[in-house]
Amino acid sequence: MMDKQDVQITFKAGVTMKIIKNNTLGMTSMKKLFCVAPIGLAILSASLGTQAAVSFDDKVTVFGDFRLRGEDFNYNYKSDSDRARIRLRIGAKIQVNDDISVKFRLRNNASNNDSSHDTLGADNSADFGYDQAYVSYTGVENLKVSGGKIPANYFRTTELYLEDTQIPEGASATYKTGAFTLNAAHFIIDEERNGNTDLAWDHLQVVYAGENLTLGLGHIALGDDTSDRLGDFESSEMSTLTVKAKMGKASLSLDANVTNEDAATSYDSQGQALIAGVGYQIDSKLGANLSYWRVGQLGTLANGEFTQTDMHALENFEGAMAQLKYKLDPKVTLTPRLFYSETLDDSVAASVQDDGDIKSMMRYQINLDVKF
Repeated sequence: MMDKQDVQITFKAGVTMKIIKNNTLGMTSMKKLFCVAPIGLAILSASLGTQAAVSFDDKVTVFGDFRLRGEDFNYNYKSDSDRARIRLRIGAKIQVNDDISVKFRLRNNASNNDSSHDTLGADNSADFGYDQAYVSYTGVENLKVSGGKIPANYFRTTELYLEDTQIPEGASATYKTGAFTLNAAHFIIDEERNGNTDLAWDHLQVVYAGENLTLGLGHIALGDDTSDRLGDFESSEMSTLTVKAKMGKASLSLDANVTNEDAATSYDSQGQALIAGVGYQIDSKLGANLSYWRVGQLGTLANGEFTQTDMHALENFEGAMAQLKYKLDPKVTLTPRLFYSETLDDSVAASVQDDGDIKSMMRYQINLDVKF
């Protein structure tokens, strides 16, 4: 027998939705439950003729974005490739009362922590599920506490410390006083990318935000230095420095870290990593950015387990990225990018070709992003 519970939700617009929630033991997964809500809200928003973020009685806001990507890869150590990709994300925020809110987001390729994109023409599975689902409490002045599957509350300008598609589970707290913010969290990383080991992630960060300068100092520690897939790894902790500065139309950014590696080796920039960038807003629609990347061997947590995947390697490389960002519309952006990376230290055997030459990659990419 199925236990049916009728729930009435009434909005200011005069529309009443009746949702029949079916609780069937062992048959209904949480992903299926989360898939129903945004679809219903999206249909309702279309019927009301609203645009952009849709608010019902100031309680529910629907948001989302769509990306179309084309890219081409040129390698000196394997066959070149090209591909077209898509990404769709849709979510909602429900303001339960003045102090409590619930937020969730769905996306394609939801079980893949390396990428939120699907490749057109490839054998993609119908993997559309939630990548965020959490509750937040703000009932204490200047404090926000969240629990669930949460984006990390760690100030950064790139994906050097943590890739954006890595959404951990756990609890986080953010406390603000004047120009200072304290970010703290305890997460459990229990994802396919990490084998079968539950890796605990703890971080603490102090952020100062001035008129034109934001500065963050923090520390991240994993609860262990091993996982089923990786075995033992040298770097399980890192200390970070993040800087973001504005000077008129120009901007500077820096993500830099050192790890606790204690390997009996001495590679170039071992245990260190940084991404430094400079940007310039040419006019109201067009901006440009150039960044330099240098990531040493053992320079990220857990052999690169949580870091970016834009370059040809996770560690032991240096490279650059050039980007233009053009607003075709307030909610439509065209972003061409050029990535180049090559091996930093050729004494690392895995980082060179069979003939001893370093590995390198040139990657051309263009994104069309639409927000709604």
